[in-house]
Amino acid sequence: MNTVVSESRKLFSLRSTWVYLAIVALGMAAGGVLMAWGYDFNGSVDGKFQSSDIAIASELAVVVMIFASAMMVGGDLGKGTVAWSYLSSNRRVGIVLSQFAVILVALLLAATFGMAVGALLIAAFGGDINLASFTQWPDCNQIVLAYVEWTGFTSLAMGLAYLLRSGTFAAMILVVEFFVVETALIAFNTSWAQSILNVMPFVNMQTLVLGSELGGLDHSRGVCALILGVMLAVCVGGACVVSRRRSVAK
Repeated sequence: MNTVVSESRKLFSLRSTWVYLAIVALGMAAGGVLMAWGYDFNGSVDGKFQSSDIAIASELAVVVMIFASAMMVGGDLGKGTVAWSYLSSNRRVGIVLSQFAVILVALLLAATFGMAVGALLIAAFGGDINLASFTQWPDCNQIVLAYVEWTGFTSLAMGLAYLLRSGTFAAMILVVEFFVVETALIAFNTSWAQSILNVMPFVNMQTLVLGSELGGLDHSRGVCALILGVMLAVCVGGACVVSRRRSVAK
């Protein structure tokens, strides 16, 4: 618990942290309001807006979260401030996991706050929101998918940033994978492209939540969970292993 508190103080004392959180919140709020504006605030389905409308900017938020989380971790390593954390406690793995947890929770709360503000603004402009679409399946599947994507890519970004000692490289790798590699593989529509897609994170997250009918892969949700679990274990677990072996001065 002490490591969580100390990492929280360190991160929230930085202006950049608040800037990243503000961008995520404003982006999510603006996305929902602009979408509702396009419908003249009259609703997208039977005169009501759905949860998927409120979370319409979720994939753009993924990009911001990737950069934000990777740069927070990379900045801590690049400036050497992580050394002070290591000197204050021998629980290096606890420090790394605490930092990751604080960043992840902060970004998720910022996105949630942004969606809440967006929904309130839509209601203020006369829009009607179907609250049941936030809790009933399959109406809420896009909201669930958004949180899975945010959690998965943020965790991968933090782990890669720690392993590569560079938030910039980690963010670039994941953004290219997210927007370029998987899109190109889907467009190729060949057996070899499908074989590579089977182990790509984004399409596995989609299939995990939406199922093979809508997610794009033929394997089951269990296989998707296993593939994603291995990716997270390699990145986050690798960061923990590296933290135990890395010199305080590096």
